[in-house]
Amino acid sequence: MTKKLTAIILSLLIMLICSAAYADASLDAQADKAQVSAGDTVTVTITLKGDKLAAAEGSFAYDTSLLSFEEAEGGAGDGYISMVSLSKGGESSLSARITFKALAEGNAEVAFSITKILNYSGKELGAAEQKASVTILPGPEPTPTPEPTATPEVTATPEVTEVPTAEPTEEPTAEPTA
Repeated sequence: MTKKLTAIILSLLIMLICSAAYADASLDAQADKAQVSAGDTVTVTITLKGDKLAAAEGSFAYDTSLLSFEEAEGGAGDGYISMVSLSKGGESSLSARITFKALAEGNAEVAFSITKILNYSGKELGAAEQKASVTILPGPEPTPTPEPTATPEVTATPEVTEVPTAEPTEEPTAEPTA
């Protein structure tokens, strides 16, 4: 019985230590707008917080039928994240911004997964995951394009052609008699 209890306590301690290693950094993801209309843009900012952060890399995924990647800054591209601190001693946070265009009505989610986080001394701080959501409303109704009116067809006007008529022939006339 004592061996089982010791094994359980030891297992719990190991799990606690392992989870603490992954709690050295936290990730936040926020969309600048909770709702947008189809055709609008939405910017998602991710912020990794920790002690003396030097670098982080990972990826993100989204539904391409609802969102289209437009641009990014801070070490992000279409589907990947690679943030680096340029400060001696590291930073307390690293951030990146990704802008998307809303394509269609629906609930869009962007899922971020930071798989490698390093502090300034090279210690691996684990991994972090987070999601950001935005509701996409239908876009404005497109203004109908007026149908062009048909242009009347030009028909050729018949030309008058002169039909030659028979020329009168001179016939001798009878001379009057007295």
